[in-house]
Amino acid sequence: MLNQRSTPGSGTSLDGLKSDLSRLDISAAAGARTPKAALHTDNTAYSTTAQVLWLLFWFFNNIGITLINKAAFATVDFRYPCLLSAVHMACNTIGAYALLGGTGQKQKPIDRNGQFIIIMFSLIFAANIVVGNASLRYVSVNFNQVLRSLVPALVLGINMLQGKRFSLAKILAVIPIVLGVAAATFGDLNYTYIGGIMTGFCVLLAALKAIASGALLTGEYKLEPFDLLSRMAPLSFVWMITLSVMTGEAEAVYERWDELSDGYAFPVVVFSGLLSVSLNVASFMANKVTSPLTLTIASNVKQVLLIVISTIIFQTEVS
Repeated sequence: MLNQRSTPGSGTSLDGLKSDLSRLDISAAAGARTPKAALHTDNTAYSTTAQVLWLLFWFFNNIGITLINKAAFATVDFRYPCLLSAVHMACNTIGAYALLGGTGQKQKPIDRNGQFIIIMFSLIFAANIVVGNASLRYVSVNFNQVLRSLVPALVLGINMLQGKRFSLAKILAVIPIVLGVAAATFGDLNYTYIGGIMTGFCVLLAALKAIASGALLTGEYKLEPFDLLSRMAPLSFVWMITLSVMTGEAEAVYERWDELSDGYAFPVVVFSGLLSVSLNVASFMANKVTSPLTLTIASNVKQVLLIVISTIIFQTEVS
């Protein structure tokens, strides 16, 4: 029997090369299985121009709806936050289906877990609107917006607890916001204790709303804004109407129907509802093209401008 010998270029050398390549593949696979956590950034699928335009559209809508809500409770004496929110959701339901039909979009099929998430989101959404509108009866717009500037800090904290990482620049951008809140609240802003508690709860709901909507718009389900609004608004409308009956608001409006009809209360409320449609569409789109944290940080620029405008319009004293 002949003995096999290794020669240059023989099978033994090829086997060694294959072994080396095999080890390289295993090392690469191991590295792929344990990547470093990526930084949480804005949605790069959209251009910077689109992000800026949607943020600006949301910015001016937000200012308008907040001032109109304040007028509904102060100028025209419409003290029914649940019914006001019900009108908002009725307008949003009609508007969402009209936008779906006009754009040719259809609701995306989702599983039971997705349906449950939307139900919970509608509860958070409804509670955020009701508590926010109700708090305006007990605090000034200035105090309301100053506390709401804490929302980015809450969003950042909750996202970090979920395992998301952020750039140092974004973390540092939140710090002056918190310090600014501490400085701004060290004054004589118009509020009551119950109003302060309600506004604080509203801040938490606003943070949860931003995170939940961001997850539905860009997470597993990737719903379009019109689609999400058409699912959420009818459910929120049911919660609002139920609350208006339970709190006696529906009966109170019925008793004051003639009085309210003679003034500007109903036109102001309906106009507020129409503004809320564009506000929610802009909010969902801005959230989708950027991120919940970016949206809430941008809202603090709006807070400052809103404080100035409300001080001029409503003659709020700030010391």
